[in-house]
Amino acid sequence: MKIVATSPGDIVIEFKIPESNSTYIIPVKSVSGNKNIDVSKEYGIGSHQAFAEVVGKIGYEGDFTIGSWYVDSENNPATWDELVKLLTYQNDEGLPREFIINIHARSGEGMTRVGTGTYGAINGYSASTYEDLGETGRITGSANNEAVASMENTDTVIMSFQRCILKGDAVDVPEVGGTVSRRYPFSCLVRTPK
Repeated sequence: MKIVATSPGDIVIEFKIPESNSTYIIPVKSVSGNKNIDVSKEYGIGSHQAFAEVVGKIGYEGDFTIGSWYVDSENNPATWDELVKLLTYQNDEGLPREFIINIHARSGEGMTRVGTGTYGAINGYSASTYEDLGETGRITGSANNEAVASMENTDTVIMSFQRCILKGDAVDVPEVGGTVSRRYPFSCLVRTPK
């Protein structure tokens, strides 16, 4: 086991909407996820101190922020707020639609350096196999200049939030010199790893 330091530039966020069987890779400004566990103390006669801690409800929630807008057509401002349309039922009072968030490591040759962490499989070889090959058997992957993860390669998934729904959304329009941002808080039923 070792610690691998990762830049946000090496993280890719994938949104899946099972209902429409659609996937979107969106460069978010930030994403956060929290696990909340209700723990209550049990008391009894004969002492002022608790004698047990009881674990109760477990819940997951978080939020993500995108810089300005996720657009369908850059020349048409009416399509600039597409993400909220994808994640809600626009024809039913904007009620939330269920979705999945997968957090991936970015693919590409620069992500396969031994010593700084090898993410996922490279041309079918696992990370441990790659490290065992040494310099003489170095595997060269195809160059990938786009900041995307290979969706077929589930080895690149770091964390997944499943059965998510939006709890709302917010827009922040700062003074001139900043950029507009959209924040989306969400709740989800399952996180992997738990």
